[in-house]
Amino acid sequence: MWYSNSPDTKTGYGRQIDQLVTRMTRHGIRTAVHCNYGQEGEIRKYKTKHGDVTLYPKSYTGYSVDMTPVHYKHFTLNRDEPSMLMTLYDTWVLHQNKKFAEMEIHSWTPIDHSSVPLEVASWIKKPNVKTIAMAPDGQRQMGRLGVEAPYIPHTIDTKVYKPGHKIDGVNPREFFQLKEDDFIFGMVAANKANSGLVHRKAYAENTGYLLVAEIKFFNPVQFS
Repeated sequence: MWYSNSPDTKTGYGRQIDQLVTRMTRHGIRTAVHCNYGQEGEIRKYKTKHGDVTLYPKSYTGYSVDMTPVHYKHFTLNRDEPSMLMTLYDTWVLHQNKKFAEMEIHSWTPIDHSSVPLEVASWIKKPNVKTIAMAPDGQRQMGRLGVEAPYIPHTIDTKVYKPGHKIDGVNPREFFQLKEDDFIFGMVAANKANSGLVHRKAYAENTGYLLVAEIKFFNPVQFS
């Protein structure tokens, strides 16, 4: 069972989970997702071209961790095959339920701070948690804490995002008037307001770094 966003959603986690469960069913692995976002009110089947995946709904609490062990128990009930919980989400939210200590867990762990936040460090050091790094920097930071984590990068759905697209009939470098040897730095910089929080994704810090490094950049709002 995965703990993450629903594979129906177009979020970053949702797109990863869609690719993961599709490939797992292709290999004959019975798979479910406890959705902390994107699935409401009922248990249902998510169809992939290799078979169905069970989707468990979110609960009323933040991040739905109160129901994860319950859904996991339901999914694995009376089954003889090996089972585990895999997480693809911020691990600091998982401390809210002590029943996680009773499960075998593999956490594909984002590290988006320097240094590793205390609650994340506490989680990845738990004896029943095996940690997977999704970026080399995260792997290095976890290594400094004595946590040996294999590095498995996120995948890219080339049906959605791929090189070669043109803008108004010309290639992007020509459109943005960039030379062939100019370095291009891209980031997701959606500064959407969430419950009063108006600054996300460290846009100011990143653009400040780029200015100091004298790397040419464009305001994404200008081209939105």
